[in-house]
Amino acid sequence: MSIGSLSFFDATNNVVRLAKTDINIFDMKSNPANDISHLIKAHEPDRTPPEVIKITGAPPNPDGIFTPLPKLSELLKESRESNIDKLTRDREQFYAESTPVQNNNKAPVGFNIIDENIVMVSFPGGVHQFSASWDLDLVNPPNSSLGFEAKVNNLKNLYEYLGDTGFEHREIFDKAISGIIEDFIAKGGMYISADKEGVADSIHAIFNGEEGKYTLDDLKTMTVLSFERVGLGIGESGSEYQIGASFGFSAIQIEMARDAGKLSDAAYETVKNAFYEQVEDFIKQMEQYQEKAKADSSGSKNVTYSPIRPELVYKSIDIMLGALEKDDFNQGIREAFKTLEDLHNAQRDNQLEDGKKADARFTMQFLGSYDDRARVGDNLNVSSQYFSEYLNRPEWTINGNPFSVSVTA
Repeated sequence: MSIGSLSFFDATNNVVRLAKTDINIFDMKSNPANDISHLIKAHEPDRTPPEVIKITGAPPNPDGIFTPLPKLSELLKESRESNIDKLTRDREQFYAESTPVQNNNKAPVGFNIIDENIVMVSFPGGVHQFSASWDLDLVNPPNSSLGFEAKVNNLKNLYEYLGDTGFEHREIFDKAISGIIEDFIAKGGMYISADKEGVADSIHAIFNGEEGKYTLDDLKTMTVLSFERVGLGIGESGSEYQIGASFGFSAIQIEMARDAGKLSDAAYETVKNAFYEQVEDFIKQMEQYQEKAKADSSGSKNVTYSPIRPELVYKSIDIMLGALEKDDFNQGIREAFKTLEDLHNAQRDNQLEDGKKADARFTMQFLGSYDDRARVGDNLNVSSQYFSEYLNRPEWTINGNPFSVSVTA
């Protein structure tokens, strides 16, 4: 994105060198993030197979020696390790911080801002390389929406450094900050998109050294909460208890951020309203799924489709939130999952024992396979590790598999 042209030079003559830095003030080339506010299954564990799984043992090799197939447990282990590695890499990129380049205390003579590049002019015995304090690693900015902080600070520092000259060209800086805002809203996730106007006004306020609706900490935390929403990957066909458990972990993270002082009253209200709006929208999707499945003549005749009970979804979310009231959060989260598992399985078993057809959403047990439990557990482990570190609350890290039956594969 072009931000215009700004040039000013010292009246001193004998300019001898022009150095072009190719440093972006802000990055507008990234793709906007997808809106996943209505898709809880967008948070399901990564089910892609390991990058390389070599299965030998089909025909004998040329020497006539048959190599046995790998054990299923070995394949599951390799798949889980690949998934954990990907989860970790994604978070290392997301939480990466920009490192400022140290100023060498030798003031540059002048700059041109041309499109997205800053061009520096220096004098003999003066600056020999671009090393101003506003250069916040924007050659390789973090591959993350959190990089907006460095971009705003970079532009603000440059504006303040220029003084009257910056003020004279304020329209150029306004265009630049607007570009940063547009980029941030596109990538910041569902909680940032929930109040675009408030976010934009707040970033303008931060640039101007004023107090806006949201603080810098608010904006960063709203972005982190959007990124770290880890569901169970159930989809619209899941039971109310499963859906409540999936949303419940996001509800826990919101309360954690609030308790850790990372969300102001305004940010907390915006996030919470957006969260419960998402829950309501998803319940509607569950109901629509029920109606379509019931009307599908090719569907199974051995199941029923009773109406969705929204109160059970909200009850399940509250059960999950109860984990924060325990002295030991790890024990609390295990108890919450076990309670919801028992409620789900009890309804399923009661229907089958009475000789009735089970509801379609209760045909499987809670997180029906060991592989599901392992993958969801891994997701929760990795997510909680980085999220609790961000909040500086290590006691909220989930250790080990949080479900009643652990998996060793």
